[in-house]
Amino acid sequence: MIADIFSSIFVAYPHIAQKGIDGSKTVVIAQGISNPTPNTIDLDLTAILESSSSYAPHLYSWNASLYLEGSDVPFTYLTVPESQAANGTQIHIRQTAQIANLTEFNKFSAKTFASDNFTIYLRGSGELKQGTLQKTSVQYNEPTLVSGEEDPVSWTVMVLTMLPGFQGLRSIEVSDIVIKNDLPYNANSMGKVAMNNPSSTSLHFGNVTLDLFVAGIAIGNTTLPNFVLTPGLQNYTMYTTSDTTVVAGLLAKKEYRCGVIPVDVKGNSSTFDGVEIPYFTKSLQDTTQHTVLNLTDALNAAGFGKIITGDCEP
Repeated sequence: MIADIFSSIFVAYPHIAQKGIDGSKTVVIAQGISNPTPNTIDLDLTAILESSSSYAPHLYSWNASLYLEGSDVPFTYLTVPESQAANGTQIHIRQTAQIANLTEFNKFSAKTFASDNFTIYLRGSGELKQGTLQKTSVQYNEPTLVSGEEDPVSWTVMVLTMLPGFQGLRSIEVSDIVIKNDLPYNANSMGKVAMNNPSSTSLHFGNVTLDLFVAGIAIGNTTLPNFVLTPGLQNYTMYTTSDTTVVAGLLAKKEYRCGVIPVDVKGNSSTFDGVEIPYFTKSLQDTTQHTVLNLTDALNAAGFGKIITGDCEP
């Protein structure tokens, strides 16, 4: 009789363990991507395990593949450290991650830039141990039949839910423009740009270049050196090389003669340690922000105030 009871426990244990994993997910509370190369990133990620299971087994370290929702191709790989599978457990991952597929990583980068929020999935296999029971294998990827249930449990067992993305960096403001010579990057002006990053993700881009347009007319480009986009509202120094002839022509138009011009800012490239980072470059090129340049103070300070001839007219 006792043997039968223990036998039943050991038969049911793997299924119970798998079902507990199937009902869990990890929620990212902070993420940092630094030292990018065309093939790798340094990832610093902190997440909290959410589980409705009454069990809290020990999870052994396992190798995870990360996928975007709806994709069967991983964009990177991680080693998930061992942890206790209790609700609220914090998991910290800090390692160099290999880019598994550049096309998929481009999509991941694009979603980080453009999305309000999005979800990715971890797949793999590992082991867990509950109390004094033996180790048992669990799958983080394949549909698993649970004893007594007809339908397989979904593979979305370790859902890694990202907090908000960058939301397209919709809000940027430019201020403190100064016109001067002998600036880095062959610039003829510099200023401050304020960007709001509503996510919990920090990204190290290296040097970022952006192209500037007014009503479809190219007026120059700007460089953000050693650009690190961190959460919250931050100010960055920008160095702008403008086509002064084109800008002067625009300021002569009645709609811009007050010195205030609306500008479209389109990403051009991202380079880190002199090497172009293709996935960041692609995301930047797919992103356009809008801002307003008030050149009044800068033109007056540089002795070009006569260019401003009146109020702007629609």
